[in-house]
Amino acid sequence: MKNCFIFLLVFLLPIHVFAKKNSTQKPNYLAIKTTSAPIIDGLFSSGEWEKANIANGLIQYEPNSGQAATQKSEIRILYDDKNIYVCAQMYDSEPDKIAGQLFRRDGEGYSDWFEISIDSYGDQRTAFVFGINPRGVKRDILFYNDDDEDPGWDAVWHGAAQINGTGWTAEFSIPFSQLRYDSNQQEQNWGLQFWRYIARNDEQVFWSPRLQESSGFVSLFGSLKGIRTTLKPKRLEIMPYASSKLHRSPGNPANPFYNKNDFAGNVGADFKYGIGANFTLTGTVNPDFGQVEADPAVINLSAFETFFSERRPFFLEGTDIFEFGQTRTFNSNAPFIFYTRRIGRSPQGSVSNEDAEFTDSPEQTTIATAVKLSGKTANGWSIGVLDAVTTNEEAQFNIGSNTDKKEIIEPLSNFLVLRAKKDFDSGKTTVGGFFDAANRDLSTPNLKSLLRKNAYVGGFDFEHKLPNEDWIVSGLVTGSYLNGEAEVITRAQKGSQRYFHRPDADYMELDENATSLSGHNIELSITKNSGKHWIGSFTYGDVSPGFEVNDLGFQNRADYRSITTFLMYREKSPTKYFRNYSFYWWTNPGWNQGGDLIWAFNGAEVEFRFNNFWEIEINGRFAPETYNDRLTRGGPITRRPSDWGADFELKTDERKNISFAFAGGYREDTSGEWDKFLGLESTIRPNPSLSIELEAAYEWEFDNDQFVDRIEDELAQATFGSRYVFAGLNAKNQEISVRLAWTFTPDLTLQLFAAPYISSYDYSSFREFRTPGTYDFDIYGKDTGTVELNEDGSTTIDPDGAGPAADFELDNLDFNFRSIRINSVLRWEYKPGSVLFLVWQQERDDFEQKLGTLDFGNDYDALFSRHPVNTFLVKASYWFGY
Repeated sequence: MKNCFIFLLVFLLPIHVFAKKNSTQKPNYLAIKTTSAPIIDGLFSSGEWEKANIANGLIQYEPNSGQAATQKSEIRILYDDKNIYVCAQMYDSEPDKIAGQLFRRDGEGYSDWFEISIDSYGDQRTAFVFGINPRGVKRDILFYNDDDEDPGWDAVWHGAAQINGTGWTAEFSIPFSQLRYDSNQQEQNWGLQFWRYIARNDEQVFWSPRLQESSGFVSLFGSLKGIRTTLKPKRLEIMPYASSKLHRSPGNPANPFYNKNDFAGNVGADFKYGIGANFTLTGTVNPDFGQVEADPAVINLSAFETFFSERRPFFLEGTDIFEFGQTRTFNSNAPFIFYTRRIGRSPQGSVSNEDAEFTDSPEQTTIATAVKLSGKTANGWSIGVLDAVTTNEEAQFNIGSNTDKKEIIEPLSNFLVLRAKKDFDSGKTTVGGFFDAANRDLSTPNLKSLLRKNAYVGGFDFEHKLPNEDWIVSGLVTGSYLNGEAEVITRAQKGSQRYFHRPDADYMELDENATSLSGHNIELSITKNSGKHWIGSFTYGDVSPGFEVNDLGFQNRADYRSITTFLMYREKSPTKYFRNYSFYWWTNPGWNQGGDLIWAFNGAEVEFRFNNFWEIEINGRFAPETYNDRLTRGGPITRRPSDWGADFELKTDERKNISFAFAGGYREDTSGEWDKFLGLESTIRPNPSLSIELEAAYEWEFDNDQFVDRIEDELAQATFGSRYVFAGLNAKNQEISVRLAWTFTPDLTLQLFAAPYISSYDYSSFREFRTPGTYDFDIYGKDTGTVELNEDGSTTIDPDGAGPAADFELDNLDFNFRSIRINSVLRWEYKPGSVLFLVWQQERDDFEQKLGTLDFGNDYDALFSRHPVNTFLVKASYWFGY
């Protein structure tokens, strides 16, 4: 705690001493109206471009901040009643070294780039970015909150690029309908920025200077003048789709619901409708996300849920407005208040009829409709509304020859999210509010006793730039409330997020008659967000035991107070040996609401990028002994041994056609636990159209305290009438992934991803937790009691030998798990906004209860001897724009 206050004192001292504002002169550009649209071919072939003014004189952001760009650029802008036209000539003294990898739209690869960014709101907070590389690969990004970005935003526009003898040329046609602006103004006053990236130099240059010590991004834009339009585009886009899917899987021929070849067809539509010039209503009816890559296979032996990132396009695009729950900081413990994967999740119920022989359950909940309304008013109000309805999901089951039995396993549900923010003083201050609701129709008894009926979360946040605009103060307050049947709320109270039933927690109490649960979350931060050398943050967080957001959010823990710090020194200007380097230090002490210190992590990292473009990162971590109120999963508190660890990563020059990254790490604690890992990555680019990424990782782990079970026994008085059984665990994991991207044209791509995964888990030395508040265990058969291994692999344990305690049996817990996920997608954007997908997915899983040893040959033989599950999908959509 003392170190945190010293950090804060040193951290805050420079606020007034070095007070300053961004004062770099911002340029202006005057756009010219044309009566004849230029040809967009990337050849600079249209004479119309000669009418336009020329913007040039781009300035380096890196490596040599503030210096002139090493290569000349000239940019021109024209417009007519429907579109903005941009031509950028990127001169290059070595045109044969221009990097122009072909890859899928919005993808990543080694390439030069040119982007135009337009702040059509004129709020210095929001920008629409359109970019293209020398091969004509497009990408678009939405910036918000000045320097946050949403790469999932997609617009419909046209662009072309060509490499020539003097460099390369990019041309754009951007419809006004893809921008948001005040059509009541006779002349628009927009922000404007140009950005060029020269890959071989790792050089970024901007038209309106952005220096390494500058704060913000959109607020640094120059001005775009001369556009006179009162056009109020209808902005109606409709994208109907049709899909056909064949699902082939192994199964039991006796199962009346089994069909080796399962055909299914589907139709639906997405739409966008402009409400005025500033708001957009986006919706989807019966969406199909069959082209989305499957989640990786994982083994989770903890009490906490695994987090998977969102991959579905509808929930990736335009959801920036709904972000809430974390302050502006570099180090936070805050939960995810809004987690879109709760919408359309796997059904949470199952068939409750004990006479059911076979069942047929859907894998995902059907999203009937989902709509988003988002936009920003001329006076600085950002508004977002999202509403989604998921239908009843039924599982079929049979009793004897009767196969008509059905049971609802996921109820009709509605999910609502509301977000509002107001900008003040040109975006230097923002204040906002948030509300979400999950409401379920629990008319069936089995679901009424399983799920929460209603769950609500609401709060407000603020962000304020200090007079020195490098510094930001931000905060939020959030409250949660949920209700349901008493057994449902009891289950929430006993959940791994809070464990209200902990026998030695005197500051909270389990109420088995409660029909609601509520709590709060507070976070406050002061952050130095930019500067030439020093950045950092100081954050306080407070989450009460009853705070719960998992109906529409993601939260693995409540019941804590924490202080997080982060301090970094960075040098981005090249030196004799380094292109750039940085050092940072962080701390993260946390207490539960009873005052027990439950974590105290400390770490430091150094990163060096050499002048030959190799990179190395080395970090170290240390945590002193603290308490652990989660290890016994609702039982008494334990101690957490002190531990330390270190990781490294070495990367070769990523500009080369073949590059590598090597990584490794080690952690151990004072009880003898340890973890080790080694990793290797390689990127291979045989030609500009083909990219291959290979990754391999191997992990070893030994734990002393893998939780096994809680055995009720009134004789175990020291541990409140239960025996908490643990084991030693030897775990080994091998992960490999191969990702191939073959780009035939910027609109036609083939992607193949394969990820085999094998693991073994070997349990040993079953043991019993001895004394609350310690990290003491008695090993059965050594320190206490007897152990007998049975023929079926199970273990019988008599906890006190000849004593009166009853013996108990543990199943064979050793196992091997093997899996492979294969995903292949051919994507053809046959006209702007219209896409054809051909998809093949394969899954193989093999779980074997055995000794728990890893044998690559046997494991891969066993994996590929399993019958696969294959899915073939054809999906076509067509874009109509009005």
